[in-house]
Amino acid sequence: MPRQAMKPHNRTTTKPRVLALAHLKGGTGATTVAVNLAAGLALKRRRVVLVDLDPVAAATYHLARAVDGLTVADVLDNRATLADVLTATALPRLTVAPAAMALMAWDKRPERCPLELARLLGQVPAGVDVVLLDLPPSTGALVRGALVTLPGGEVLCPVQTRALDLVGFAELVRLVTELAEQNPALHLAGVVPVRTNKGALSRDVLAALKAQHGRLVLPAIRESAAVAKAPLKHLPLALAAPHAPALADFEALTNAVLNQGGSRHAT
Repeated sequence: MPRQAMKPHNRTTTKPRVLALAHLKGGTGATTVAVNLAAGLALKRRRVVLVDLDPVAAATYHLARAVDGLTVADVLDNRATLADVLTATALPRLTVAPAAMALMAWDKRPERCPLELARLLGQVPAGVDVVLLDLPPSTGALVRGALVTLPGGEVLCPVQTRALDLVGFAELVRLVTELAEQNPALHLAGVVPVRTNKGALSRDVLAALKAQHGRLVLPAIRESAAVAKAPLKHLPLALAAPHAPALADFEALTNAVLNQGGSRHAT
């Protein structure tokens, strides 16, 4: 995919809204939510940057295939700027800052992580409305650094309606509470139930989430083969399977996130 030319950040422009997608258990669908929420926002005429901070680079693969060249790791190492690494996707208003395995080294640099991540977020180009951070399933320095420096402090947590996912979710809530001592803005902004179905367990977990977190529980994403297959086409669901029933779920989620953030001018 070609690089996306964007203007450097102008301090006089409105700062973008920044959302972190996080969960401490792998395989929860956090990347799927990040990619399709980013696409949904772009289709609503928002300019979106998806920053892939997971060394596995699943979001990068989903939107832009493999990237040969500069990545987020180079930005953190001060060998490139964020604008240098932004890569175009199939949606004109959505760019991705690709990940690489080199990000793993940052879990060994807890002192530098917050500083370098703050510098990266300070380089968001002018005109961007929303920045989404796709975080790895970890409690390492990279995740902690991202949460400590997260402007606005909004954390979205996808949760599969499975019993063990509630364990990882509870640990994330504890981590957010702990790190809020360093970033007072940090808070759980939303819970996204994913891979829901008509089974009793799915219903019970969804009910438990709503009982505990009320209005923070955002529209659920149903279990769907189309959602699972979309990464093979390197496209978000809206382009890979525009008639898939689950697309309505992501549209509802996008609208809920926009309503949370208040009105922003579409560009």
